[in-house]
Amino acid sequence: MISLVDVSKTYEGKHAEKVLAVKSINLDVQEREFITIVGPSGCGKSTLLNMIVGLLPITSGKILFNDELVVGPRKDVGMVFQRPLLLPWRNILQNVLLPIEILGRSNSDYQEEALKLLELVGLSGFENKSPWELSGGMQQRASICRALIHDPTLIIMDEPFGALDAMTRDEMGIELLRIWQERQKTVLFVTHSIREAVLLADKVIVLTARPCLIQEIVKIDLPRPRTSDTEFTTEYDTYVKEIRKMIYECGGKAS
Repeated sequence: MISLVDVSKTYEGKHAEKVLAVKSINLDVQEREFITIVGPSGCGKSTLLNMIVGLLPITSGKILFNDELVVGPRKDVGMVFQRPLLLPWRNILQNVLLPIEILGRSNSDYQEEALKLLELVGLSGFENKSPWELSGGMQQRASICRALIHDPTLIIMDEPFGALDAMTRDEMGIELLRIWQERQKTVLFVTHSIREAVLLADKVIVLTARPCLIQEIVKIDLPRPRTSDTEFTTEYDTYVKEIRKMIYECGGKAS
């Protein structure tokens, strides 16, 4: 579904010096895969995501999305960020429908789908509430609905649970797996948590420190559906230790 071929990204520093951020990335992502991306802080994880969806131009190489060259922002992508970024003057239903308005489509055609999504994430009955009336975890559930409302091919998630407390973060991980299994979307998920990466993924992409290279692609052969009990298995713990060692070896830190 997605192919990165020798993709590199160079920035120009404030003194006109060239800073190589991403170097010769080659990666294939299959339809309906759940891919997590880990690596040292500042290694280029978010840069990589932004290039894949066309928000950031590449310096060299090419990115193909369903055999089409990525040359700019794509409409068939949903994005979930570290914070929910809900508009405070709109209620939850209106926030979920925001992408529909941006795409120039009719809200009335998608209202039923929006209500179904809110029910899917346990927010049925909260559609007329303001964002400030919901907890952080509930707000992030609403942002996931917003990312799904226009039925995108790909969901990009950039450290979406990083601002949540540990217990809520664990709950959201299991909730996300349930939603993913029902909706069958392709997901690219950036996280600093190795444990989270292993629990969620079909494959974990381990990146090096800058300039960002793929150090390893680790296939996670754990049975699905996964639950919180998965984290207490020997197999799960082995993957976590293996990936943590990889990141430490390239000079990074991850939880």
